[in-house]
Amino acid sequence: MAIYVSVARRRRHAIALAAATLLVGLVAGLLVGRHGAPSVTSRVRSVRSRIAAVAARLENVPNEYAKAISGRQSLQSGVLDTIDALRRDTQASLDRAPWVRQTQRDSVLDAFAKTRSDAAAKVDAPTFATDVNDITSQLKGI
Repeated sequence: MAIYVSVARRRRHAIALAAATLLVGLVAGLLVGRHGAPSVTSRVRSVRSRIAAVAARLENVPNEYAKAISGRQSLQSGVLDTIDALRRDTQASLDRAPWVRQTQRDSVLDAFAKTRSDAAAKVDAPTFATDVNDITSQLKGI
């Protein structure tokens, strides 16, 4: 035997079911979205660790420069290519760091350009080491 359910009651049940489904979907989406998105803290930590890795790699460049000046190694492959690669890594990291001011970015990239031009001009080793230390100190300030 069939029980008669009015159209109005069926409509209310359908609306209630749709609203409950929507609510469950929104809550689940919110939880998944928050869990999947990187937090600001993790993003800052990631950029700073990449910058610290660049700074650590920069500390060896004056030794390579001294070898290149003495003729024991190629200036291009030992120093200039390394500086270019580190500048690209730094720029990529800075592009992921919107909290770093544009003037600070420009200062770091200008220091890379100065260091590279000084290396290409074969300045003395202490001057080159000062250039590298300038970059390293700026990177540590980020």
